[in-house]
Amino acid sequence: MINAGLMRDDIIVQSKTIIKDNYGSEEEIFTDFLYLKSAAKYNSGGKGVDNLEVFNSRTITFTTYFRSVTEEMRIIYKDNSYRILFIAVLGFREGLEITTELINE
Repeated sequence: MINAGLMRDDIIVQSKTIIKDNYGSEEEIFTDFLYLKSAAKYNSGGKGVDNLEVFNSRTITFTTYFRSVTEEMRIIYKDNSYRILFIAVLGFREGLEITTELINE
């Protein structure tokens, strides 16, 4: 059962659209799809160096009400973009647990 009182974090779910220009090259554009309340749970995080570049890693699991969310979408939370790694359905379409990873841009 989902506790609505814990849903204090605002997230934006963005869907991916592929646009072709006049020369046939493709570009991915993300547009806002859903605005949701969720409960964010920080799983792990760290800092590393790859190819002489410092990067941060962070995984967060968001618990929210059931909506049509897929792995091709991404989540915006506190001005950071997160790629969706896994979506687990809670109960009989009662809610979702969305496991995400920080996108280093």
